Amino acid sequence: MRRVVVTGLGTINPLGGSVNSSWEALIGSKSNIKKIKSFDPENYPCKIAAEVEDSLIDETIVSKRDLRKIDRFIALGLIAADEAIKDSGFISDEKTALTSGVMVGSGIGGLDTIYKNS
Repeated sequence: MRRVVVTGLGTINPLGGSVNSSWEALIGSKSNIKKIKSFDPENYPCKIAAEVEDSLIDETIVSKRDLRKIDRFIALGLIAADEAIKDSGFISDEKTALTSGVMVGSGIGGLDTIYKNS
């Protein structure tokens, strides 16, 4: 029987760019819900949302050049994955590279690209 072990946590969300900052915001009763900045919400009935701010995107993990080439949701996933790997203490070597893996799921993503190209 195979087992799955979660050894590290990572997140980037409207509350913060890491597990610790998100947790502190959450227990501090912060929501980060405010007027939408990522697009003009004038023609929509709802003009507020909790957005992941661009300032949370760590350019040491995903460069500005790469951000121009990939969807934003991929960049956010890479940042969260980087934190999870660091949190786990995992060090890749010849043996572990062949016996470890990562599974990522996304219900939907790339909507900005779909919108721009339709």
